[in-house]
Amino acid sequence: MSINKNTTFVIWSFNFDWKVGGIYALHFLAKKLSDRGYRVFCIADKTIRNSNVKTISRVYAGEMAKRDNVVVIYPEVVPGNPLMAKNPVRWIMYYPGAHVIVTGKQIGRAHV
Repeated sequence: MSINKNTTFVIWSFNFDWKVGGIYALHFLAKKLSDRGYRVFCIADKTIRNSNVKTISRVYAGEMAKRDNVVVIYPEVVPGNPLMAKNPVRWIMYYPGAHVIVTGKQIGRAHV
């Protein structure tokens, strides 16, 4: 897939909070992409004020993720590809292995 002005970005995030660095970075990325003319959506209930970024639910994001022109950006704390996106991207904001995931009886490092 090539990125062009018809590309839409969906960013897996949480409600905007300027005191939480990773969340702030995801919303700042969304705003910067929007400022450059891309359609951008955040999975959250609120985002940076005065930006063109729209907020959407995970359900609607899952529907959008299946389109050819949509790129879904996941932070490293989200394992796998939960939206089953055609074009998933993982944004690593911390060094690999720093976050540990507990799944059932196993404790292991996050695989990205």
